[in-house]
Amino acid sequence: MKNLSLRERASHALVVLGLAGLALGTAACDTNGDGMFLITTASPANAAVTISPNLIGVTSLPGFGCTGLAFGSSFDVIVVASGQDLTVDSMMLHMIDGTNLGGPSVTIPSSQLNAQFGTTIVRAGTSRAFPVQPRFGCSERRPHSLGATVFVKDPHGRQQSLMTTVAVR
Repeated sequence: MKNLSLRERASHALVVLGLAGLALGTAACDTNGDGMFLITTASPANAAVTISPNLIGVTSLPGFGCTGLAFGSSFDVIVVASGQDLTVDSMMLHMIDGTNLGGPSVTIPSSQLNAQFGTTIVRAGTSRAFPVQPRFGCSERRPHSLGATVFVKDPHGRQQSLMTTVAVR
């Protein structure tokens, strides 16, 4: 084995530090709602989420007792699992009204998803549609788009968030 010069050792150390920094830079902290933090990283599953149709309609809902508008809609959240089986853990649907304040949101926890769909597994190489009918609370402005964040877990328990946005008519 060849003895490395100080310059070569420093160069190797910088490469190792750079790779470690890249690995840490792609990780993100997330909270699971009970004060515990989860490390979420990009999954090798190449998963994706879409909403169908890609232009959704909203219906004004009476009886929310607010001065603004309440909306309801019906659409499919489609999860695609390319490389491995995934389990849909929860969904957050958010009406976007064009202000930085945001609009109303609906979170669908795993217990509700399991009660509605029985299982939330999406098999590798397939896609699965989850029909939802969220009711959004009061908003001062009519939304122009809807954002969806779907949290999935791979067979090793690693969590990944998948996001998409569609227009609202």
